[in-house]
Amino acid sequence: PWATTGCWGPLHPANAMSMQTGDIDGNGQDDLLANFAGAGLWARMNDGASWVHVHPFNSTSLSLANIDGDSAGQADIVVDLPGMGVWALMNRTSWVPIHPQRVTKLITADLDSNGVFEVIANFPGGGVWALANFREWILLTPNAAQDVVAGRIDAK
Repeated sequence: PWATTGCWGPLHPANAMSMQTGDIDGNGQDDLLANFAGAGLWARMNDGASWVHVHPFNSTSLSLANIDGDSAGQADIVVDLPGMGVWALMNRTSWVPIHPQRVTKLITADLDSNGVFEVIANFPGGGVWALANFREWILLTPNAAQDVVAGRIDAK
């Protein structure tokens, strides 16, 4: 990963397999979550000089969003861990299982505009599902998806 503050410079000597940004520590500034091959998940908070080890295993898919609706708006880390299913690091305190099966795509989006982001996942052979308001899984489509994206296209 690289960053610029007038001139480009490396944030880390290794190439990241995937990255996401979000306010992990709840202070209003985006933080960086990086997935380094063989080294697991690491976070760089507020463009600080050091990296924090988040998880020893690599993720096949990851997303950052406030999935529990905490008032600080703190982004929770949602990952698919090979052989372990979907997990979330809630408010930087504890890992909780979200679903035992693996997914091929994983995103987060506030589908109902209530401030609590849904976890949206494509399950091989099982279709696309959403964990609505961190309470229940709802089938969005029984069809498999090659990719999953979310956005507001109807101004609602």
